[in-house]
Amino acid sequence: MDLSPADVATVRIQPALRNLPGSSRPLARIAEPVQPVFARYWLHDQGPAPIGNLPVSAHLNITESALSVTVSCSGREASGVVELVVPEGISVAEVDLSYKLVPGEHAGFSVPFTTSGAPGRYIVAARIRDDAGQVLEDTVEIRVGDATDAELAGEKAADSELVDVVTDWSPVRLAPGQGAELPVRLTNRAASEIRGEVALISPYGTWIGDGDVTVAPRVQPFSLEPGGSTTLTFAACAEPGARTGAHWWALARVACHGQLQYQPSTDIEVIEAAATAATVEAGG
Repeated sequence: MDLSPADVATVRIQPALRNLPGSSRPLARIAEPVQPVFARYWLHDQGPAPIGNLPVSAHLNITESALSVTVSCSGREASGVVELVVPEGISVAEVDLSYKLVPGEHAGFSVPFTTSGAPGRYIVAARIRDDAGQVLEDTVEIRVGDATDAELAGEKAADSELVDVVTDWSPVRLAPGQGAELPVRLTNRAASEIRGEVALISPYGTWIGDGDVTVAPRVQPFSLEPGGSTTLTFAACAEPGARTGAHWWALARVACHGQLQYQPSTDIEVIEAAATAATVEAGG
């Protein structure tokens, strides 16, 4: 394009491909990596909103001996049926939970419930789907047993968590090209299944493969039966060209049904190759 002095040209560019040329990989993900998506995402220290910006959402609360379900939409119509996920030990009445909403409208439902399970904490979920095909979920905790409000209020913070988390990572020392495991052990303390995610928090660049150290995967989901345990393994890897003496850090964030736990961080340092002969394993 030739321009004379003071000439102005306007060029309109129209993207023709959704994916990169020669690649089937999308330019960006079209759904959250962990499903169902927790509707009260801000309680998991995430935002401003999941993919799709939640044009429709569901909230679940307890009112006396009934579940209160609310479905609301923003600028688009929404229709569907709320699915209740009810654990053994909790029973709910049959209620029509279908909805058809115009923009800005909401629908409310009341679902009576009873309890018959052993003493413990039970998670009930309300699920819907959005236009992106994601499953959106809100949950409430129903406590069964004779504990008084005062006793519950007096619980230690650790005792009030639905999931026990153990990281116990040692400082990581890596030569260029080496890697170390970062295990996260989870144990369910509830009387029903729990679901959540573990995200590894680390400085910018470490989770996109654009620096001395790569920490991956970024996030992993988990689902645990009552009393069940599992270990999710993450990895810290020093790139072959990593700078000796570079310092980084990483910590695990565990989100589960509106509860959030940040674990202590661990140091990640790049050392000279001669200083170690094997891959360093963190956590033992």
